[in-house]
Amino acid sequence: MIKRFEVKRNADHLKQLFEDMKTDGCEMLSGTYTSFIRAYGKAGKFEEAMQTWEKLKQSGLKLDTAQYNCIIGLLLHAKENQRALQCYKEMLQLHCAPDAHTYHYLIESLVRAGKLESAFTIIKKMPRLGVRPYQQTYTMLVHACLKAGDLDTALGSVLHMKVTHRDPNRKTMKKVRRACEKAGRSTDILAQYWEPYFAYSAEPSSGDTSGSGKSDEGTTTGSEFEDTDEDLEVDKNTLASILTPWNESTAAVLKKMDFQWTTQIAAYLMKDLEDADVAFGFFEWLRNVPEFKHDELTYIKMIIILLSARRFPLVDILLNEMHEQGLEVPCWVFNQIVECYSSCRDAAGALKVLDKMAQMGTRPDSAVYTGVIDVLMRDGMYQRAMEVYGQMLQAGHEPNNFTYSVLINGLGLAGKAEAAHKLLGIMHKHGYKPNVITYTALIGGYEKLGKIANVIEVYKEMQEAGIEPTPITYRVLSQAFYRAGKWDEGKNFEEKMQNLISSDIGSTVMEDTRRSSCKEILEMLEGLAVLE
Repeated sequence: MIKRFEVKRNADHLKQLFEDMKTDGCEMLSGTYTSFIRAYGKAGKFEEAMQTWEKLKQSGLKLDTAQYNCIIGLLLHAKENQRALQCYKEMLQLHCAPDAHTYHYLIESLVRAGKLESAFTIIKKMPRLGVRPYQQTYTMLVHACLKAGDLDTALGSVLHMKVTHRDPNRKTMKKVRRACEKAGRSTDILAQYWEPYFAYSAEPSSGDTSGSGKSDEGTTTGSEFEDTDEDLEVDKNTLASILTPWNESTAAVLKKMDFQWTTQIAAYLMKDLEDADVAFGFFEWLRNVPEFKHDELTYIKMIIILLSARRFPLVDILLNEMHEQGLEVPCWVFNQIVECYSSCRDAAGALKVLDKMAQMGTRPDSAVYTGVIDVLMRDGMYQRAMEVYGQMLQAGHEPNNFTYSVLINGLGLAGKAEAAHKLLGIMHKHGYKPNVITYTALIGGYEKLGKIANVIEVYKEMQEAGIEPTPITYRVLSQAFYRAGKWDEGKNFEEKMQNLISSDIGSTVMEDTRRSSCKEILEMLEGLAVLE
């Protein structure tokens, strides 16, 4: 119910719900308070959110990093920088270790204030804290630096991504590349690290306003559909206000405007329309605009918007239209469709994607096959998943690390541990490294079969591979030993699970190096004018 009112942004109902829970004697957990805080924040009720935060602190419940992240983000977006900084201090005092989300909020606040070098300083310190910055954090900083004309910090941020094994998206790399070329700077070092991004060397000529999204070779590049970032002479905010909401009056206003629509401008505007109905109304209206014709760019942008709203029938209609018009649909679009079906736990829908690709003459890649296998495995359709795996091999696609992990996870959860273990051996043979999820699923598979000797064997393999167990791993191990009547070993793993959970939520003291680095960041934040 809290989530429902959060979506509706109804603060009055949230208040009543909170009172009803207290009246009915419901136990208020720390996560319950956090949900209320987040919902009040979405509803724009800042004071109510802060009052709930104070009630949480007074309740005596244990606070963790996630809850501090929620309130710090809320305070920073409300431009209550000092109070946010105070919450950050409290985190450190309670030994709650800041994570990537915490620093993302702090960096976002610094970027908004134009403190780009300070933001970059924090990003550089994060690896020393054992925290890996999000790709979105880097992207936000790079785009802000380019907008401010600070090319050095932008380049430094892009190159620092290699330190944390992150890769920039095509839109970001395209902007950095263009900025370097304008400034007469060499892009050799960027090409050295991210050579695939420089394969698309052909840029649209200045006279090309068709927005076709094609390179000189005539092949469609994925980067053209990820985002349109050309400098367009269009007042996007004005147009967006006209488009929302979509109705006959909106269409009439647009018809009267003396505006030359291109697919590039249309796609540029569509990507910021959050409402799928508005975007689709605009898309359909464009069909009747003289001298305008939808191409891959607008079709795919519309499909992505519809996917976010789970409008699968409309997506199917647009795919059929593209096929009839001879327009190419890249594999990554089908992969996104599979991911959306996967998030809905719709295995039948994911299977239909393979049929649709065969109908359109598009050859699925390994990512599409793996996505379908994953949703089938999670839906318990193990036999069908293995059939799709066979199709993948027949199509000449070699399984990658993710494919092997998906198969082993699924077989392990299905209790087919022997088959999963054989696949693990094949995975090792081809040079792929299983992750902790894969090992945990395999241990769980043997636990279901009651084979304690195999559980111990897989656990030893995991240790030898240098893979750190998670709380779930320890829980599965404790269950396996309890089932086998080995009570001492089971209790030992259960204690390890509890200790790791306590460590994860920050109840243990951080290492001295991490604590000193956190305090160093705190001192830097306190010294900035934006936080005074």
